[in-house]
Order: sequence, then C-alpha cells, then structure tokens
Amino acid sequence: MKGEMILVLVGLIAMVACAPQSAASTTAPSSAQGAAHVIAQQGDLVLELELSKDTFYTGEQGQALVTLRNQGTESVFLREQFLPMGRGNYLGFELVDEKGDEPEPYPWFPFIGYSVGPRPRDRELSAGQVLTNTLRFQIPPWDRAQGHAFTIRALANTTRPTALDLATAPLSLNVIEPGAAQQLNIDFKI
Repeated sequence: MKGEMILVLVGLIAMVACAPQSAASTTAPSSAQGAAHVIAQQGDLVLELELSKDTFYTGEQGQALVTLRNQGTESVFLREQFLPMGRGNYLGFELVDEKGDEPEPYPWFPFIGYSVGPRPRDRELSAGQVLTNTLRFQIPPWDRAQGHAFTIRALANTTRPTALDLATAPLSLNVIEPGAAQQLNIDFKI
C-alpha cells in the first residue's frame, strides 16, 4: 500500500509538472488573445514590456518580454535585479494586486538570497545596445485571485553615470476562472 501511495504521488507530480505544456491549460479564449505593450522613456533609455496576451486563467504561468534600449552616446550600468528564480537578471518586473501587494509565490516559495553570495554586479549597456529578457510570472490560483485585480510593470535600475529607477506604466491583466476544459483531470486506476 505504501509503495502504491508513493507511485500515485510521483505520478501526480509528473502530471502537474507537465500540465502547463498541454494546449488546454495554456490556450486562452479567442476573445482573450489581445497583446499588451507599454513603453517608458527616461532620457536616452527606453524600457518596454510586452505580453503576448492580457488575459490569463487563474493558476496560469505567463511570460513577459522586457527590453531596454540605450539610445544615447554614453554607456550606462545596470544594477542586478533580485527575482524569485535567481540572480543575474538586469531587467525585472513587478506583479501586484489592486492594493499594491505582490501575490504569495505559488505553487512554490522561492528562495531569494539577498544576504547570500557575492555583491550584486553591474552590467554595462553600451551606447546603441539593446538588452532583452523573457521573464516568467505566475497568476495565483482561483481561491487567492478571486476578487483581486492584477497589474504588471517592467523595472530597470541604473547605477552609473546617474542612478535611475526606470519603470513602465502598469498593464492591467484580465484574470478569469478556468472552465472544465482548461482544468487537469486525472483518473488513476490501480
């Protein structure tokens, strides 16, 4: 019995891990395929945030394409961002609800090593250079998202020659409850 229980749990974990790759769990209704894009400019720096769609099912993972362009004649240096999935990102994002609170990390609680490891590194962005990063975010499950409105915005920080905090305007995300066709159904037979 114990061996069968472990097998069932391993099977559940494997199926859940593969679930976001199935067409049913990531395909939004045709009316929800609107792309979202916002641009912010401060001096010679242009920060962009692009989403392939603006409507997400609760529990769905999304991708944000963040781009920073240096249209000036001098190099700037970017401060490293601390993101839930690790260090080494110089472009970031902020996903918040209507109160400005970040949702609890779901389905895992990531480790962010603010005091562990070497000092954050700066990265040079030369004149005319473009830096792009695709970042993942997670919409909370229905029981945590119900009644909330979510926004996302791109972030970047420079340290030299002038310290700047760059941010795009927030993009509103439409969050909907998945129907039966978008939910993972498992039928175990032992």
